[in-house]
Amino acid sequence: MRILHVVTAFPRGPDDPISPWLVELLQRLRAAGDEVEVFTSAYKGLSNQTFAGIPVHRFRYFFRRWENLTHEETAPDRMRRSLLYRLLPLFFVAGGMWAIWRLARRRSYDIIHVHWPLPLALFGWAAQRARPAPIVTTFYGVELRWVKNVLKPFKGFLKWAARRSAKVVAISSYTANELRELVDVPVEVIPYTASLPSPLLQSSTYAQSGGAPPSTLPTPPTILFVGRLVERKGVSHLIEAVGRLKNRDARLVIVGDGPERARLESLSGQNGVASRVEFRGKVSDAELQRAYQNATVFVLP
Repeated sequence: MRILHVVTAFPRGPDDPISPWLVELLQRLRAAGDEVEVFTSAYKGLSNQTFAGIPVHRFRYFFRRWENLTHEETAPDRMRRSLLYRLLPLFFVAGGMWAIWRLARRRSYDIIHVHWPLPLALFGWAAQRARPAPIVTTFYGVELRWVKNVLKPFKGFLKWAARRSAKVVAISSYTANELRELVDVPVEVIPYTASLPSPLLQSSTYAQSGGAPPSTLPTPPTILFVGRLVERKGVSHLIEAVGRLKNRDARLVIVGDGPERARLESLSGQNGVASRVEFRGKVSDAELQRAYQNATVFVLP
């Protein structure tokens, strides 16, 4: 079976931290015998490539210098920056629809799998116009919250995307319920999970106490956050919470990088916790294992 996965962004190279869970999903599909390809946006002129054995079709949508609506941070975060970024989605959608129509005319796919249907369901529709194929849409939750809180005029668009899909998938029961509040369609829940190797789980304080907080904590207690530093991860709230802890020895270790790092470092200083908040940036697997082993609490974004 040949499946085309339609995504906003995809790793540009081996050190790119974008969506490692999606890469693993596609690799497992390939191992199961499916033929998978990716359709996604370019980044500053980046053209088609092969990543981890997966063909990646990238579409151009603007001049190279400003072709950065995606990848480094989410498009809504970019759109807050300037009028140019608020106009870029028009070029993004038009360029993507034209490019995927041309791709589907050249190549036949058994399934078009659309991740993040707002606005990528339009790409699936354009591919269907070129060559009929069933569409699967996967909702991650963030697009539903954008529509409910900020982009309310697009509720009708999400209803349309869900109703025209052969299969609708949500990554959690919570997301599925949010979607059902919007449109009455069958939703299959297929969670994406992140697991830790058993040695790491056995080394954690909470794991040793059977999953409940222990009566005594290591000194100093260490809170570990691992993830990309973008606004919607809420790391700013975590930094503010550290400032309110009664235990003034508690430390926060942040592993990961992203466009919000400079602002978060400044925020830790403003809240008087700069000496207790450590920014590690990108780390090796061995360093990450040590961080897990030394952590008291894991914060999963």
